[in-house]
Amino acid sequence: MREALAACDQPATALSRLCNSRSAELLADVVTDGRALTHEDLDALAAAGSRGGARAVDYLHGMLLAYQALPERDELPARVERHLARVLTRHPEHVLLSRTYVRWSLLPRARRRSHRAYAFANQLRWAQTRINVAARFLGAMQAAGLDLAEVTQHEVDQWLAVGRSTRYEVRDFLVWAARRGHGRDLVVPVRPRPDPVCLDEDSHWESLHQCLTDTALPLDIRCAGAVLFLFGQEVTRIAALSTDAMAVRNQETVLLLEHVPIRLPAP
Repeated sequence: MREALAACDQPATALSRLCNSRSAELLADVVTDGRALTHEDLDALAAAGSRGGARAVDYLHGMLLAYQALPERDELPARVERHLARVLTRHPEHVLLSRTYVRWSLLPRARRRSHRAYAFANQLRWAQTRINVAARFLGAMQAAGLDLAEVTQHEVDQWLAVGRSTRYEVRDFLVWAARRGHGRDLVVPVRPRPDPVCLDEDSHWESLHQCLTDTALPLDIRCAGAVLFLFGQEVTRIAALSTDAMAVRNQETVLLLEHVPIRLPAP
């Protein structure tokens, strides 16, 4: 790690980060205390601190993995388990039900797509949201003097009627609970998606033309915008593209999106 930082082509930036970064302070504290750098120690450090402190630990964790100071591991379940532990400190009465739901329902589904580079943050956020909403729902029902098995459609509808729209994500938990015999078969409508706001045709072509011709824009912005306006790809998928996605086949330049070659039109 030291060799990589010393060889950085922007030493001022690296020095500034070392001097001002919370993650750098954490690394110094760990080394000074003589503690071993392990996944478990860093997880405990993140769980014990604030949300901002946890982000600093996660950044340090990522650096240590990138520089191979820590062995690789399946990061998604570890981060989900840590978030679950945080939630259960506030709702200890729901430990058994929450752990069962996470380990046998959320984690297996999140793992199926966690191998994709752009999917990790989405899958983590997806799991965290469902953990949070399930805990809030169980807490609200407990405050009303009800066990999960006693909750009726009336209580569900009342709970959905107030609060943020993320409450509709409780559908995942309630479907799982009903299938496992923990509660009744309750209905939560799928949260309606807002109508998309689209560019009109003229604005679309003007933006594409700017991406193709405006040399004042950064090249990465121009390329990403061109792929977006030409092929309608999600920004997360564009950001995950590597240089290998560009290829020449049969004397034609193609772009590989999900292993499907798409011929690029001439400039």
